[in-house]
Amino acid sequence: MERLPRGLARAAMTIKASGPGRRPSARLGILPSRRARGATVLPRLAQLPPLTLPALLAAPALLAALALATSPAAAGSSLDLGAAGAGLSIGNSARWDGLRINFSDRDVERVNGLNLTLWKARRNRHFRLDGVGVGLLGPGVHVLHGVAIGGLGVAADELWGIALAPIGVGGESLSGIVIGGIGAGAQESARGLMIGGVGAGAGRDMIGIGIGGVGVGAGGNMDGLVIGGLACGAGESFRGIAIGGLGCGAGEDLTGIALGGVGVGAGENVKGLVVGAVAAGAGRNLAGIGIGGIAVGAGDELRGLGIAGLAVGAGDELRGLGIGGLVVGATTLTGAGIGGLMVYTRTLRGVGVAPYVRASDELHGVGIALLNYAVRLRGVQIGALNYAGNNPWPFKFLPLLNVHIDRHGPGRRRT
Repeated sequence: MERLPRGLARAAMTIKASGPGRRPSARLGILPSRRARGATVLPRLAQLPPLTLPALLAAPALLAALALATSPAAAGSSLDLGAAGAGLSIGNSARWDGLRINFSDRDVERVNGLNLTLWKARRNRHFRLDGVGVGLLGPGVHVLHGVAIGGLGVAADELWGIALAPIGVGGESLSGIVIGGIGAGAQESARGLMIGGVGAGAGRDMIGIGIGGVGVGAGGNMDGLVIGGLACGAGESFRGIAIGGLGCGAGEDLTGIALGGVGVGAGENVKGLVVGAVAAGAGRNLAGIGIGGIAVGAGDELRGLGIAGLAVGAGDELRGLGIGGLVVGATTLTGAGIGGLMVYTRTLRGVGVAPYVRASDELHGVGIALLNYAVRLRGVQIGALNYAGNNPWPFKFLPLLNVHIDRHGPGRRRT
């Protein structure tokens, strides 16, 4: 047998029959040389899987597809298996219907079907995807109608459908179901369901349901149900149900139900039910029910029911029922005021109940207190000591009961 130089190798092929009537099978192996007593002996052949003709023919196509899918290809560079722009496309095809696989999308125009990518998209200002987009990092499109799933995030200028990502989902306008592990946000408007592990928000309007582990907010109007672990708010008006661990608020009007662990308020008007563990209030008018652990107030008018641990007040008029642990106060109180310490008003039209009831202008109704004080009395005072400034001496200060009935009618003043 011919001797081979040390360290070289040779290829060998053997045909092995496994018995009578069976076809021989081929195995191809690379055999290293070795020595045994001065002669070169060939070891047994390495066993490799048999190569078939389809596999040999498909290998170049698969290698080319892999090269296209993992290279920063220019727009239009792709391996397309199909007809009339439909079927399977591997690479950066600009327009396709069916299944499309690419490393990173760039200058894509339109895809109808399933789009799979590995890396973030670049310069996709006109990309419209109708179907499903899945990205290892995250799909990035201009307009998406369908479903988008990102390994990290999803970005779309306009989204109509469902978007899911463990970190965040963002775009200009979002409509549908948007869930981001950290955040979900729209630069302009959001409609539908938005859930962010930390926060959810919209630069302009939000309509639907917003849930944020820390907060939910909209720069413009917000309509629907919003729940924020710490806070929720709208830069302009809110309509619906708002729940905030610390507080809820609206820059302008708040209409509906708002519950805050600390406070609830609106810069202008509140209509509905507002409850704050510390305070609830409106910069102008509050119409409905306001409940605050410490205070409830309105800059102008409070209409309805106000209940607070310390104080209930209105800058102009309290029309309805005010119950304060210490004080109920308003320029004009029309209805009833009950205070743990005092009811303080210029004009009381109705009933005031407190240790001290003071009407610095007029009491037109009933005052029940230890000390009642009214510059002009048009009604009844019941208490330990009652002062009616418009009664003649010695009936100005009377114990137990003081009464003044205006004989000239309610339209005329008597001094």
